[in-house]
Amino acid sequence: KTINNLAYIFKTTRRYDESKQFYLKALDIVESHYTQEYLFMSTILYNIGELHKITRQYQKAESFYLQSLSICKNYYGMDHPHTAQRLYGLANLLYATEKYQDSEIYYRKALLIREIQLGKDHPQVAQTLNNLAILLNKMEKYQEAELCSRRAFEIYFSQLGDKHPDIKLMARVWCDCFKAALINRVLLLDELPTDLYQQATMIVIQGAE
Repeated sequence: KTINNLAYIFKTTRRYDESKQFYLKALDIVESHYTQEYLFMSTILYNIGELHKITRQYQKAESFYLQSLSICKNYYGMDHPHTAQRLYGLANLLYATEKYQDSEIYYRKALLIREIQLGKDHPQVAQTLNNLAILLNKMEKYQEAELCSRRAFEIYFSQLGDKHPDIKLMARVWCDCFKAALINRVLLLDELPTDLYQQATMIVIQGAE
């Protein structure tokens, strides 16, 4: 685990080659001596996938993500939060590689697991909704994108408040999805919580100052 932690430190300081070496070393140790450490093995594989994603080696990233996901599905089940995290990471990767339909499938799977296991008002649910909204907006599914982004902002605003560092992103995404839905005439104005939207607009304006 110390080697894995060192790899993470190198990754956060953008020393990617060194990070990769330490991750692979940690993986080799686990595979050789700790074959029952399923979660740790899955985590290392996921971290290597993340590293390859950062360096835009997308095919390698997808391979490591899928290995990590397979371990979680086999040993923790399809409905486990660890499995949801792997699905979410894979969905992000597929979005980055413009495989939008596949990305949507994985986002929805991750969202369902997180809603059931963590609760519908959990911040991780909001994160999933937010990224799903960005994807749906990209796919021109404007009405659902607005609803997902609105719900993501509502969760963050109610659970974490307007000072949380991620609230600006949530607000901006909702405002963008709102405008797209309005322009394309699919916005349900009678269902819009105007006070909350004003809060989101103010957060976006303050973030731009």
